Amino acid sequence: MEMVSIQSVLTQVHFLEPEFGSILSGILTIFLLVLSGFASGSEIAFFSLSPTDLSEMDTEKIAADRHIQMLREDNERTLATILITNNFVNVTIIMLCNYMFSHLVDFGNAYWLQFLTITVLLTFLLLLFGEMQCDGRRPYLKMCHEIQGACDDSTDSGLAWRLDKSMPISWHTGAAGPYHAWLGINRKTGTSVAVGINYGLVNAEELGFAVLRNLQ
Repeated sequence: MEMVSIQSVLTQVHFLEPEFGSILSGILTIFLLVLSGFASGSEIAFFSLSPTDLSEMDTEKIAADRHIQMLREDNERTLATILITNNFVNVTIIMLCNYMFSHLVDFGNAYWLQFLTITVLLTFLLLLFGEMQCDGRRPYLKMCHEIQGACDDSTDSGLAWRLDKSMPISWHTGAAGPYHAWLGINRKTGTSVAVGINYGLVNAEELGFAVLRNLQ
């Protein structure tokens, strides 16, 4: 019975003759997949440099080394630019692929099959071509918990993380209207606390620090 049902669904699926729009979408998708891979590779290239790599840079004689140093000094803006670009490219790829498949394949009434096919295929393509795998020998996440600059008298700055000067705590926070979130990690004990608040009169940062101190 199930075999008959599957066969009846597959008989509804048939290919359409390619049009100019679908061909152009395919070409743009390939280009954007390469661009997405380049953005992911740039993120790893900039933030995986070891102390040995940095010591070998000659910023006085080599222009490329000067540019790398400039981008690393403003590491938060560099990382934000790469991530926003990559997300924009990935969203565009999804839109183009959805348009291309809707003009190349007619799934009939099998909308669930259309959704499943496009979702699985896009996930595979983005992971295969658009994302670079991290090399475990490189200190990617370690840079988040190392001092990259100073914020104020009580806090240093890691890579997009704040580092408390009085305790081994790395923390990050964000808010939108009355919604406030805070995440803190005790680097010494490995304890972490996440706080989410939807009431504007409560300070998630103060509450998170209080809980994390009591867990020491």
